[in-house]
Amino acid sequence: AVVSTQSTGELNMIPGNVFEFPNGYNHLFGAERFKIPEPLFDPLGTNLRILGGDMLAAQHVLSSSISMCDIDVRPGLWSNIVLAGGTTLLTGFADRLTTECHAKMTSSTKVKVVTGGNSTDRIFSAWVGASILASLGTFQELWISKQEYEEEGKLIVDKKCP
Repeated sequence: AVVSTQSTGELNMIPGNVFEFPNGYNHLFGAERFKIPEPLFDPLGTNLRILGGDMLAAQHVLSSSISMCDIDVRPGLWSNIVLAGGTTLLTGFADRLTTECHAKMTSSTKVKVVTGGNSTDRIFSAWVGASILASLGTFQELWISKQEYEEEGKLIVDKKCP
């Protein structure tokens, strides 16, 4: 999939690409390559409902998170947005996020989106971060064993992680 800022009419004019699946099946994908990631930036425009609730656009989540921080550090956060995770590997994701963030901000706010590391690092960044967290001694007291879960059910989560 590819992230784009083009209109639907323009997307339908883009030539398709043939993709081969692991089982050898080939299929031509056209405009859907660009429509698939669109809910990440415009969930309301796609009428997407996730688990009965409205999904927030990536730029809205980012803006809300930064606005909850101290006002003095916000400019630094806007100019140091680091992308991680497999979804950020979509072609054009960083450019689209930058464009959408600029649209929400004043012209004086500097927005810089960085795609750190190579693609392998970005794919596994969540896994690496979780493994580091899990190896910390202070985090180990929050672990829930299979036996604990079987004995107490989902209530064990509230007991260990209030």
